[in-house]
Amino acid sequence: MSKLTRIYRKQKGVTAIEYALLAAALATLLIAVAGNDSDLNKAVTSKFKAIAEDIEGSSSAN
Repeated sequence: MSKLTRIYRKQKGVTAIEYALLAAALATLLIAVAGNDSDLNKAVTSKFKAIAEDIEGSSSAN
């Protein structure tokens, strides 16, 4: 594998992590604005729990 291809793949992973962090920050901001008992808070919390379970499942499978 060429060095350029390895660099491209590493940058692709970093970009995905940056987008995930940005999404988490925006979700936190929206929850703070909407309040703790809002439907938005429940939906975001549910989605983050599902993502966390998927990550835990994929890491235990390896």
